[in-house]
Amino acid sequence: SQTYSEFEIVVVNDGSTDKTAEIVKGFIDKHKNIKLINFKKGHSDSLSRNKGTEKATGSTLVFLDADAYIEKNFLREISKNIGKADAFITINFPTSKTLIGKILSKLIGPQRKLKLKDGKIYDRKNHEEAGSYFSCISKKAFKKIGGYDKDVFYFTDGPFAQKFYEKGFKAVLVKNA
Repeated sequence: SQTYSEFEIVVVNDGSTDKTAEIVKGFIDKHKNIKLINFKKGHSDSLSRNKGTEKATGSTLVFLDADAYIEKNFLREISKNIGKADAFITINFPTSKTLIGKILSKLIGPQRKLKLKDGKIYDRKNHEEAGSYFSCISKKAFKKIGGYDKDVFYFTDGPFAQKFYEKGFKAVLVKNA
């Protein structure tokens, strides 16, 4: 349901026990821009994201977990910022209204990010004010930093962002995504 139509989807089904593979295969029959990588046994986030990237043909990568939801304008807003930086920082909110969701929301810090200026560039000097998570990155930067560290099983975003900034890359905040 994206308002931007030039994209592909690579689903990495990493050993799930639900019907993810069957559901995705149904979509593949209807949409030529969907690919499936199906692992019988689960692996790390890092391995799954790296394998998905190998299959992706686009120049900008977007990483979404199974429980992620993006607004219809997400890809359009990201596309408006291509060329400004090598990664795109977006604001993510837990959708759950449960106590745990509210606690996670406070820990993740989207309220702090809401105060940041849209379009601001972050680099190794000021990146800590924007946090260590960005869901979109250029494939060129991804390859230059060597992808996600295969030895990090969970909480991969911090070490990944650290390598990104250490290599001298920059990210831009895209609030409207």
